[in-house]
Amino acid sequence: MIISLPRVSQDAVTQAKVQPSPAQTFPRIKTTRAVALRQQPRFAAARVHEIDAETELSLLENKGDWLKVKVAHANSIGFVRKEYVTPLN
Repeated sequence: MIISLPRVSQDAVTQAKVQPSPAQTFPRIKTTRAVALRQQPRFAAARVHEIDAETELSLLENKGDWLKVKVAHANSIGFVRKEYVTPLN
């Protein structure tokens, strides 16, 4: 079975309004102790920032035992071990 789709002119594509996507939100977590924010997901990686206990983070990505996070107050992105964080209630 062949289905014929209507043709759309290039002018219609050019004039179409593009709706901005809603701001993406990330899950919020917090540290359970003071930890080092690392450049790469490994203990030997350079430290980007020291994070205090109870610091709120945005979870960006899960990489096995490591989490890629953003520290809002420091505007830093890096990695922490998952056992050092807990979900934010």
